Amino acid sequence: YQDFVRSRAATQAFRAASPFRRADTVAAARAAAAPVELAAPVRDFIAGAETFVSAPMGGVARLRIPAGSRPGDELLARTPAGGAVRVRLQVDPADSWRIEGAHIRGAAEIPLVRGDSATLDTPHGPLRVRVPAEATPGTILRLKGRGLPARELSLAGDLLIELKASSRSAESWIDRARGLLRRLAA
Repeated sequence: YQDFVRSRAATQAFRAASPFRRADTVAAARAAAAPVELAAPVRDFIAGAETFVSAPMGGVARLRIPAGSRPGDELLARTPAGGAVRVRLQVDPADSWRIEGAHIRGAAEIPLVRGDSATLDTPHGPLRVRVPAEATPGTILRLKGRGLPARELSLAGDLLIELKASSRSAESWIDRARGLLRRLAA
């Protein structure tokens, strides 16, 4: 029995002293620790991105965010030493766009000229949108398939844009009305 205990202790000591086994153990321990929270802009969830996160034990780890990721997804970031850090994705609270399931929701100031089109800044980049003739402030435009990309068993989401009247559009409408009245009065 004593030979068995000595051989088992020797085996455990050898495994602990092995640099390969130790690196695997450290990487597993770091990955098993509580995940690091990362606040990313909505555009990173759509197109994917590569970034760096602080490792809990010091240093940095490289993280690749795949296109179509969702808030709450947990990914592994790799350190230069071969370790791993668990990272939980969240939407950056400073971002004006929100993710709701696969849909992206936000607001945009658009000159509300009926039947006209406007270019607005979206998480996908500048996008030309036709404003329906019946649109008023508060109208929500639904752009099918412009939300988060499809992944696994879920379909692509929609981009939901709440229209807000910009001060420029209100002034330009009033200026045009005044100009028209001046011309009629003359």
